[in-house]
This record gives sequence, C-alpha cells and structure tokens, in this order.
Amino acid sequence: PALERFRTTPGHADAKIVFVAHSMGGLVARYYADVLGGHEITNKVVTLGTPHRGALNALTTLVNGISKGWGPLKIDLTAFSRTLPSLFQLLPEYACIASPGGLQKTTEVTLPDLSAAAVADAMRFHEELRSAAAATAGLYQAHPILAHTQPTDTTALIVGGRVQPLRTIGDADQQGDGTVPRLSA
Repeated sequence: PALERFRTTPGHADAKIVFVAHSMGGLVARYYADVLGGHEITNKVVTLGTPHRGALNALTTLVNGISKGWGPLKIDLTAFSRTLPSLFQLLPEYACIASPGGLQKTTEVTLPDLSAAAVADAMRFHEELRSAAAATAGLYQAHPILAHTQPTDTTALIVGGRVQPLRTIGDADQQGDGTVPRLSA
C-alpha cells in the first residue's frame, strides 16, 4: 500500500522498492522477490552479511545446543531452537562436514539430535531460492555485501556427537565476516 500511494505522486508512477537487509533478512527479501513474485515491484535487493548458502554457526547451534543468561538465570534454549524452521534454513547447503571421503552435505550424514526431515526441508528452501533466482535473474539488481577478511567457521568435524567448527576447506582458510563464510555470501 505504501508503494501504491507513493506511485500516485507526480513523477513516481514507476517507482519500485529497494530492500536493504541483514543476515536472514536477506534471505527473506530474496524469497519475496524471487519466489513470491516481488521482483515485479523490486528495483534492488542489497544484502549485508547474508548467508545465501548458509552458515556453519547454525549447524553448531542446532547440534551443540544453545543457552542464554548467567549463572542461575541461564536457560537452555536447545529444544526450542530445534523447532525453528528459519534456524534450519541457515544451515550450510554446501558440503561442510569433513569425513574420510571428503566434505559432505548436511543431508548426506546423520546429524546428532537433529531431525533429518527438518534438515531436508531447509535444503529444499535453498533449492527453491536458487531455482527462483535463476528464473528472475536480471529482473532486479542484487548487491550482496560481505566483509571477507575475518576468520570464519566454514566446515566442521562431528566428534562425539558434537560439532567441532573448522575455518578451512583443505588447507585454505576461507575467511568471511566472522559468521558468514565468503563462499556463502
């Protein structure tokens, strides 16, 4: 409605939206523009630190658990976090689990205490975005922005039912913005 009102002002009949989004917000803006048809009214999508291909922090949080607070006020949010589809959608879609046979995707291994169905659903989200983006390529401008010189967890080992984050693929430090690896941005 705000865009429609703005378009009624002189000189703005063809106005379009510019989205500026951070982290998961960038995936939401892309989903709107690419999957839900928002490309028709979108001029640009600028993303800041968006994990377009996921981030290892999501895997670490989901498997190792998360608690917040201090001392006796600390609360374990692990069970709750494992009910959030959006947290699963932040899982890396690229091969990130180190194994003797090389890197594997999250759907190719059993992840401790995680629903394989929730992981698979999150990977379908990434595929839906990828396919839709290919179909809408060039219909609006996309500008992903990421710092790329900070040590950033990119891959992991699963050891004793826990994620041990690594910052390398092979011998190379992949770097990124401290959360989002360069290959995901």
